[in-house]
Amino acid sequence: MATLVATINGRKVFSNKSVNSIVNTRVTFSDGSWCDVATGEVHNNGAGYINFDTPSASDGGSEKTTIGPKSFQAKAVDIRDVSNAAINVQPYDGSEIVVTLEGTAEALKAIKLNQQGDDVMIEGESSNGGGGMTIISGGGNSSIRIGNIRAGGMVIGGGTVIRGGNVISGNNIVMTGGSGEPEAKVTVKVPRKTTVRLSGDYAEATVGDTEGAVNVSASGVGPTNIGSVGNARLKVSGTGNISVRRVTGSLKVNVSGTGSVRVNEGEVSELEANVSGVGSAHLSVNAEEADLNLSGVGNIYVKNVKARPIRHQGGMGSIQVGNW
Repeated sequence: MATLVATINGRKVFSNKSVNSIVNTRVTFSDGSWCDVATGEVHNNGAGYINFDTPSASDGGSEKTTIGPKSFQAKAVDIRDVSNAAINVQPYDGSEIVVTLEGTAEALKAIKLNQQGDDVMIEGESSNGGGGMTIISGGGNSSIRIGNIRAGGMVIGGGTVIRGGNVISGNNIVMTGGSGEPEAKVTVKVPRKTTVRLSGDYAEATVGDTEGAVNVSASGVGPTNIGSVGNARLKVSGTGNISVRRVTGSLKVNVSGTGSVRVNEGEVSELEANVSGVGSAHLSVNAEEADLNLSGVGNIYVKNVKARPIRHQGGMGSIQVGNW
């Protein structure tokens, strides 16, 4: 039941949690949750809800809320399976990793934030009930649920592309997609040279010019845009796309399915690229040495390799090296 727990500077705070203290514009609850009326921040631990201005008869799942900013003394950030979230990682001139989570209370419940050793862990559920896609075929007698379809797409029936919303394709296949809009936003500020790891499914991701190591293993359909980084490990399985402005260091690329990896420039000591299926790797880098492996009808392009590149090719695809 919705309860008015505080009115501060004319703004009301509703919650089904027990209040521990009210100091200035900050309300602290007995489970460690808190909110600040002045800044609009909400840090909600566990079950229950905290709402500004409007009571809720439910658990507050549709209300917008914020967790953080929370600061960590760590060397890396590891973000996994935040399938309904847009990720934004940017460098700054500080010494701590700072994380802010924004979105509906329901979406944020599925995201866990903690520190394990030198890593800040931001973990979601690999399969979330919100959104997703359901296929009903054979006159409605059977159905299959396929993950989350958010901001990406899927190709069926010889060329129907789905991007959220509802699409009907074929004789008796009905496909229902999500809204196309991320339900949560994960914002991370990192000191330069911080290691950044992204894995699993997410709506979309942006990583700025961190100049540190980056490790991406994307299994969803969301796009990944990366700035200038050091050593890079880039893996796509599915229909996702990874675009990197610059790599300085070693570079390893794996593409399976219909996805792609593009690196616009870089000076690379060791390059390894593996492409299977119909995907592609377009690597406009200067590499000291390269090991290039292709199977299927995809393609690999490398701008320049100093030593004679190693090539392993099967299928109808192509491997191109600019100076060989």
